[in-house]
Amino acid sequence: MKTQRTLALTGGADAGPLFVPQLRRAPKLYGTRLPGLYRRRAEKLATPAWIDRKAVAARFVEAQYRTAKTGLLYSVDHIVPLRHPLVCGLHVQGNLRVIPLDENTRKSNLTWPDMPGEQLALLP
Repeated sequence: MKTQRTLALTGGADAGPLFVPQLRRAPKLYGTRLPGLYRRRAEKLATPAWIDRKAVAARFVEAQYRTAKTGLLYSVDHIVPLRHPLVCGLHVQGNLRVIPLDENTRKSNLTWPDMPGEQLALLP
């Protein structure tokens, strides 16, 4: 006949296997919760097959060079935004420019060149 085991809980919790804390990792988040997923997808969808990939990569190298040379953060800006309710720009060399990060952050995806003034009321 099996004997029933008891836990000695005198003075608090027993150091037995029931009370050993188990370290658990946070669950991996797949799908829409990965940072940058929508951004990478938008760039991929806006990249035509005929682009000069070396010229596009040169813009990103130029941004890194300017950041290292001046100490200010530079980023690559899409002149016409990739995602906007009214327009859709392409991820091509002619639509890319290197500007300071704070200016790019202020611009966001709200403005583009030759933006009609009457459409400003439609923006959120």
